[in-house]
Amino acid sequence: MTEVNVYTCDSKGEMTEVDIYTADGSLDSKGVFTYDNKGKKTEDVSYTADGSLDSKTVYTYDNKGNETERDDYNADGSLKSKTVHTYDSKGKKTEQDDYNADGSLDHKDVYTYDSKGNWTTSVQQKLVTKFGKTYWEPTGKAQYWTIEYYPSR
Repeated sequence: MTEVNVYTCDSKGEMTEVDIYTADGSLDSKGVFTYDNKGKKTEDVSYTADGSLDSKTVYTYDNKGNETERDDYNADGSLKSKTVHTYDSKGKKTEQDDYNADGSLDHKDVYTYDSKGNWTTSVQQKLVTKFGKTYWEPTGKAQYWTIEYYPSR
């Protein structure tokens, strides 16, 4: 056995804590989770074995319940990274922008869907400047799905 995870849940069944113990039974780390009144996770805080802050993640949602932003913080409270999600009128995620701590855009992922609303592509892109022009270039990280539809019986 390498580690044991002990989970605590609230009356709604939402995980509020996880304690991670090493093989010798000593506490290795702790995670504490908070939720809004709709059951959406708003905060994820990690602590080291001595109880000091290790990291913190804050989640923001739109009025439809879609995650619009995720901010990751270092132990000293400084911003580590930020992720911003964009959705279309049907609530489908169309873009995910990942920012560095200094606010510069590191990369983005662009999502497309077929006519039935199924997710078919995800392509990661970085902003590059080559030959005096700046443009979005695929990083090589892409996912493609082929969905075959059969007539109803």
